[in-house]
Amino acid sequence: MERFEARRAGPAIAGALAAVLVAVLAGTACLEAAPPEQLAPVVVASASDGQVTADLLVRGAAGLSTGRNTIALRLTDDATGAPITAAAITQRWHMAMAPTRHGCPAPDPAGVADEDGLFLGTVVLPMPSAAGAPWGVTLTVVPAQPAGAAEHVLELADLAVAASDRVRLVDGDDGGRYLVTLSFAEGAAANGAPALGDNAYVLTVHTQSGELNYTAVDDATVQAVAEMPAMGHGAAAPPAPAHRADGEYVGAVDLSMPGAWRVTFTLARAGAPLGVVAFDLEL
Repeated sequence: MERFEARRAGPAIAGALAAVLVAVLAGTACLEAAPPEQLAPVVVASASDGQVTADLLVRGAAGLSTGRNTIALRLTDDATGAPITAAAITQRWHMAMAPTRHGCPAPDPAGVADEDGLFLGTVVLPMPSAAGAPWGVTLTVVPAQPAGAAEHVLELADLAVAASDRVRLVDGDDGGRYLVTLSFAEGAAANGAPALGDNAYVLTVHTQSGELNYTAVDDATVQAVAEMPAMGHGAAAPPAPAHRADGEYVGAVDLSMPGAWRVTFTLARAGAPLGVVAFDLEL
């Protein structure tokens, strides 16, 4: 009797389990189809000269890191509390590390704020901050209104910069010194991790002259190769990245399976080889 009742109950239990499994799979599919969460920018430093306040924002909890960082500035008129949405802005990043003072590539932000009231820009940080050697940035701000507005100089100090593995300082075949960085998350810190599948990236290339001066390399040709050294194979050769502006080259690479990858970039200028730069990735 017990065996018979069990056989009778089997189809009902199987049907119930199947229904539950379908529901779970449907829920999982919905979760997987949901777009990735976009982290809101957060304020990491502020400064005021009594007339204008500047807030420096980065996206996500990771904050600033070595490599290419997308940043934003929010400007406020201290007298009225109103946002400043148009201004000429220069940014000069610096780090004092005895016995010298270091700089980095930092194009000036856009002169008009976006719909969120933020002036967008980038900074390429070659080294992390250290005890007694934080990064800082000097902002010079001239509001567009009123006409003839005074210049405001604001100092944002004690900025923490974490280390990442997305920075290379290399000696080129032409005798020059080059700063090369790789980032995968547009709008995020440089340590944004790549994911399985197609990954858009930004490669930056600058020449270094001394500790303070960097010049964007806008005339390079770049070829990319992605491979899994331990597996002895790679991905299909991706298209050459395209130059955008300020030493930035944008492209995409398909990382088709989990494991250790190496993405290698071969650089040239004016038809002459410049060098090879490799970045190791883990999925």
